[in-house]
Amino acid sequence: MNLRQEYTDFTIKHMNLYVQNQADKSGLSTNTAAEYFWFTIKPSAASGKWEQFQYDYEKLVKKFHKSLCMNTIGKHYDRNKNKHLKPFICAAPDYENSNNSAPQYRNSFNHVHGIIAQQGEQLKLFKTLLKANDEHYYYKISVGEIRDITIGKINNTEKIFI
Repeated sequence: MNLRQEYTDFTIKHMNLYVQNQADKSGLSTNTAAEYFWFTIKPSAASGKWEQFQYDYEKLVKKFHKSLCMNTIGKHYDRNKNKHLKPFICAAPDYENSNNSAPQYRNSFNHVHGIIAQQGEQLKLFKTLLKANDEHYYYKISVGEIRDITIGKINNTEKIFI
């Protein structure tokens, strides 16, 4: 059993189920294309204690998700009638060279990797929030203690690894 592949398959299946549920509740056609994006959140303080960052990274993701919701759904995104419109986000903390080294007490370049699923009108609005730069995009809106949010499109043929 390849645990990494199993995790990837589980994440993709979960993301697709969320997108299907979102389409069903919104009355979107099953032909409405969902698009998937990866993102990297770089906090203002990019180094520090790894253990603390593991607890705090959720705040960064929540701020980014709130900003996305506010700018694609509107200021009443958290009302019950709008909850199904929220984009799917899955994220995990990381630090530079974590695949090549043992966990450390203090790390440089702490950051967050994740994926986003968007569809329908939110997808169109989401794309207006991005600024192109080479092969990636940057989120144009300033978000709290986040220095930079890099975003890229995931093609259907591409494998997703978090």
